[in-house]
Amino acid sequence: MKKKVLLAAEFSEQVIEDQAAFKLDLAQSDIPDLCLSLCLLREELVSQVCLQSNGKLGLCLERSESTNNRLVRSPTLSLQMTRTELERLVYFFLTYYRDGWADVDHIDVEADDDVPNRMAAYVIFVVPAYKPPVSADEAKRRLGID
Repeated sequence: MKKKVLLAAEFSEQVIEDQAAFKLDLAQSDIPDLCLSLCLLREELVSQVCLQSNGKLGLCLERSESTNNRLVRSPTLSLQMTRTELERLVYFFLTYYRDGWADVDHIDVEADDDVPNRMAAYVIFVVPAYKPPVSADEAKRRLGID
C-alpha cells in the first residue's frame, strides 16, 4: 500500500561533479504528516511514502532490506532506504515535531545512484526552524582552544 503525502515543500535537483542532489525545502506545516508517514513506513504498515508538491510527484520513500541506500529513477524517483537510515529520519523528524526546531538546518541521505558512472546521490531534507550555528569564539571556548 502506498501513502501519498501532499507537501508545501519545494523540490529541486542539481548535479555537482557527477553527484546528484535532490533537495526538499520543507515547510513547518509539512512536518506532522511527514512524521506520521515515516512511522507508517518504519512499521511496515505502508510499502511506500510518496511525497508530492504542487500536484507533482517529487519523491517516493521505500524501506529496503539492502545494506545500502539506493536512488532509483524509474518509473518515479524513489529512495530505497536501509532500516537504519529510516530510523535516523524518523528520529530527526519526531524530535523536530516535539521541539518545533532542529539542532541543524538539514538532514541528508547518501545513496547509490542508478545512473551509470555517478558516484553517489544525496537527498537533502531542509527544515525551516533550527538552532543558529555557534560563533567561532564559542566553538573555540567549547573545545578549549585559545
